[in-house]
Amino acid sequence: MSTEGVGKAVKTISALTRLEDPQVAYVLLRDCCSFPRLVHLLRALPPSVTQEAAAQFDDQLRLAMDPICGITLSDDAWKQATWNTGGGGLGLRSTKAHRVAAFVASSVECSILDNWDLTTLPYWPSVIDEFNAALPPTYRLTATMSAKEIQAKIAPAISDDDVPERSFAHKGRGRDTTLQQALSKLIDTKDREAFLRTITDREQLGHITGCSTSSSGAWLRAVPNKNLFMAMQPNEFRASILWRLFSFKASHRCALCNKTVDNPNGRHTLCCKHGGGINARHNAVRNELHNMALAAGHAAALEVGDGHGKRRPGDVVIKDNNPTTFVDIAVIHPLQPKYQKQAADRKKIHIRPVDAYAKNIKDAKYKDDLRDAGLLFVPFVADVHGNLSDEASATVTRLARARAIREGELPSKTERIARIKLSFVIASAVARMLAPSEHPTRGPLRAPGGLPYGPSTHRYATDAKEIDWKEEESATENIGG
Repeated sequence: MSTEGVGKAVKTISALTRLEDPQVAYVLLRDCCSFPRLVHLLRALPPSVTQEAAAQFDDQLRLAMDPICGITLSDDAWKQATWNTGGGGLGLRSTKAHRVAAFVASSVECSILDNWDLTTLPYWPSVIDEFNAALPPTYRLTATMSAKEIQAKIAPAISDDDVPERSFAHKGRGRDTTLQQALSKLIDTKDREAFLRTITDREQLGHITGCSTSSSGAWLRAVPNKNLFMAMQPNEFRASILWRLFSFKASHRCALCNKTVDNPNGRHTLCCKHGGGINARHNAVRNELHNMALAAGHAAALEVGDGHGKRRPGDVVIKDNNPTTFVDIAVIHPLQPKYQKQAADRKKIHIRPVDAYAKNIKDAKYKDDLRDAGLLFVPFVADVHGNLSDEASATVTRLARARAIREGELPSKTERIARIKLSFVIASAVARMLAPSEHPTRGPLRAPGGLPYGPSTHRYATDAKEIDWKEEESATENIGG
């Protein structure tokens, strides 16, 4: 495949860089103009033929991300961007790295369908050698294996996510791409593990680990539509992308509390109790969960107390459940020192920060009292990456499936949409904290690192009114940290 063969794709990529909305540009680049644009050629031509053009194509993709992000990404940030969205990246799959997976998958599937022998291909041994170099040792192949033997070897790596129920809606995409998806995930896994072994910064390592889940990357799959409340302002989207790639550069002094910032990637900004950002983040999740309960057909209320003074464990209360369910919400930052220490203690069984917070803080405070009163208590804990505690995840599943039954939809489809929406709500709240347009008393804020961000109409808002910036500065335990 010559470099001229990707000429039209490169022109399209260049046109995307002129879009004013970086979120729209990113989605189009990922889904229409990156790896998917050439996958039909990569599945048909041997990797040795496509190597040069694939490398040039990847270079163009990287250049296109500069105006979308507002800065030139470092090598480490770009490597992370090429991982899948469920593995901590942006889904901008490297054409050069994954072209061999596309060809092997296509050859295996064609061999089975047309009943011909793979080993008769003269270049097959060199394809397998290149493929094995990119795979974890457990899944390495031999050139003498039949197509069905290869399929059986890779089968343990295929998850339910690789066979989406929605595949029937996309012509030519379904079970025929299942093997290729699994192979690409294996390549991503090996590349990510090798990269993580080179990282000496514990903060960066913890951040990438927190981003490497399907929940944390779900918001990137949202359709950038303002009517669906899934669109970010340009400066907010860029801040979110840079934060995810561990490339967010905050000022050395916090514009909200005026304290010196000594931690990277915006951690102080996301934990600062001044300015109302923590409250807004909590309320955004609360409102979305309330909407999910209403859509599922439940009678739900907000901010209900338990009769013990000013305590309000019922951020969302589902009244028609038996028993009545009190859901208390918290959004935490898992890289706070107390969580870092817990994760570093190898003598203890590792517990995710969201689950530890749900059990040690929320349950300990409310569960027994509400149970004695004949009520059910559910701690709904999320982190700033979008990861949910076990009980929170189970709650989303129950509400989504109840809505699916009510509306006659596929439960898996309804749940997927619900998780994307909730993930986007958290990502948007985080973005507004990282890139607010102005400080209420100190005037306009410079964009992190001097990035050329567009104007923002950002407001922190609750149900019916904007949060008062002069409200009490302390954040209660009920809204997490």
